[in-house]
Amino acid sequence: MKKHCLLWFFIAALLASSSQASAQNNHKDVCLKIGGCYFINCKRTIAFGEYSILTVSGNDSTGRMVNFEIYAPSGVLEASLKEGKFTGSQAASFEAKSIKDGFTVTDTRNSRVVLKVVSIYSDENKRDEMNVWGDFFLPNGGRFMFTPETSNLPMLDMMKGSTFRNVGTAIQI
Repeated sequence: MKKHCLLWFFIAALLASSSQASAQNNHKDVCLKIGGCYFINCKRTIAFGEYSILTVSGNDSTGRMVNFEIYAPSGVLEASLKEGKFTGSQAASFEAKSIKDGFTVTDTRNSRVVLKVVSIYSDENKRDEMNVWGDFFLPNGGRFMFTPETSNLPMLDMMKGSTFRNVGTAIQI
């Protein structure tokens, strides 16, 4: 229980914190950098068909939450991270840990980091950004791997440097 409260607090603080850029704005954009692309204020960041794999919820006053669905290589949903808590048949197999300026989600069965999010301030773009790393399975059993700069999806690599703002689904796999 303590781990879940700490994670929720950390994520909320991470995403609601002030920065040089947000101090000038009444509304803070949520910017994720995945595979060399920027995704700003997207309702669903990563989706597979109708399945939402990665979303960011909340607002400036309540803080932001990263919601994440974790699938097995067989395509079975093992756990969900929502509101800072893990649920699902294999929820006990995953651990969220605070790191400097971010957090990780690790599969404790094999020590594989399935998701890592680090908040940075981009001097170049004059905004807060969340750099995201992922190594996880999708509902069809396919593996999706990415860093803030690269990915194993050719379509994402072709769009490197692009910015997607206020779209319903940012990455549709």
